Amino acid sequence: MTTAPAPHAGEVRTLHLSELIKRPVTARDGEPLGRISDVVVRLRGSELPLVIGGVASVGGRQVFVPLEQISSFDGEVLQLTSARLDLRRFERRPGEVLLRADVLGHRLIDVEAGRLTKAVDVELEQRDGERSPSCPSTAGRPCSTSCPRARAPRL
Repeated sequence: MTTAPAPHAGEVRTLHLSELIKRPVTARDGEPLGRISDVVVRLRGSELPLVIGGVASVGGRQVFVPLEQISSFDGEVLQLTSARLDLRRFERRPGEVLLRADVLGHRLIDVEAGRLTKAVDVELEQRDGERSPSCPSTAGRPCSTSCPRARAPRL
């Protein structure tokens, strides 16, 4: 697998959380290691949260896979760029949010509509070399209609 070219200035690439969950993770040489079980973002005050990595099920334990160790999000498999992976159990740090565990299936406040809604997916954008969740897809409303870019939510 080759690394996909980074978006040019102003270009945005989009991926959905549902496309990542359960995606296989392989070593640099293609050896199967496990599957992605969640995506970790770090809260950054008033800015959109930053995707910092994933949580993968490897050998019966949940381990952290740093974003910089994933060669590409294109294709069916997430291949690691490094021969090393820290196999200590994943432990959430202050300011981190797990998108599947903490957002999917949970009730969110749609401030503009003045109602509660349920998140069924999360759109992730890559812009200027950073990946951020850009909006949740809510029950009955896909990302493109539930959250126009002009009012992307802050998690």
